[in-house]
Amino acid sequence: MVRYEARRVSAAWHALIAALAAAATALAWAQPRSASDAVDEALAPTDGQLALAVEGRLESELAISNLDVSVRDGIATIVGAATSAEERLRAARIARGVAGVRRVDNQLDVDQTVADDPPSAFSDVASLEAAVAARLRGDPVLGDREIRVNADRRRNVVTLTGRVSSPMEKSRAGRLAAEAAAAIRVRNRLQVRPAGESVSEP
Repeated sequence: MVRYEARRVSAAWHALIAALAAAATALAWAQPRSASDAVDEALAPTDGQLALAVEGRLESELAISNLDVSVRDGIATIVGAATSAEERLRAARIARGVAGVRRVDNQLDVDQTVADDPPSAFSDVASLEAAVAARLRGDPVLGDREIRVNADRRRNVVTLTGRVSSPMEKSRAGRLAAEAAAAIRVRNRLQVRPAGESVSEP
């Protein structure tokens, strides 16, 4: 009888120890994050903010045409036309240097016809803008899209703004603009909004 009671006490003791260990583990996992962790998370830039930061750095330091930057989960994807293989590599280094970017997917093409200040066949802003706008309006996909064309002859840059329905349309518009105005850099500011989505203009 004594041995039986001893075994019962021993089993109960082990069960109590196991329960206390499980409770301690659950309590440890339930501990709130530190204040510094919460602050770091609150201050961390969003993917959209990172994309703007990377694009701003690249446009200020390089001569990439038809540049498009997107960021997802800290991975920056760069699309456009660089003037050389060296500039392509430099673009990746610049993007990696932006705080918050974890990795860079460098999809830049090398187009040696793009230059910082290339000659242009257009002598004035109006004719340049008209040529690009006509090319976009004549396209069967982009003809009815809300695309505005602004040219800067001093810098030989054409900027596209407005809305398209997909990333593919945005890329297509940039490519057509570059083809319409040879030796002109294209700054593609088009926003992608799915067809039928109602948004207010900024």
